[in-house]
Amino acid sequence: REIEITDSNMTVDLNPCDEELPSGIQFTTSYGEDIFIENVTARVTSAETTIIGNNGEDTIILGFRGFAPGTYSGNTISSVQDISSLDTGDLDQTIIEVIKFGNVGEQISGTFAVNGTTGTFVAERIQ
Repeated sequence: REIEITDSNMTVDLNPCDEELPSGIQFTTSYGEDIFIENVTARVTSAETTIIGNNGEDTIILGFRGFAPGTYSGNTISSVQDISSLDTGDLDQTIIEVIKFGNVGEQISGTFAVNGTTGTFVAERIQ
């Protein structure tokens, strides 16, 4: 919607909406390929948070020991070339920034970076 302000003395208070985004993982690989995976879920256990996306062709799993908004080191398992942080045998090579951490039925969202690949995720928390 377009807003036109004609009075320079007018102040406008705009509040961002809390509308939930559809679940998905969008990322650009280190070799320049853009990939989007829909229907992403999140599972939270006492040990870690796991974000799981699978579109039938590509799978990506992000795991980190975090339970609130913040920045975490974690691991990535993926069928997409050059994305798995575990390919080298080194743990905690993925940097994950959680922006929103909801309860069951709500969303967990944020960004991640691993091996030159960067992306965003929005997952529906199912556990």
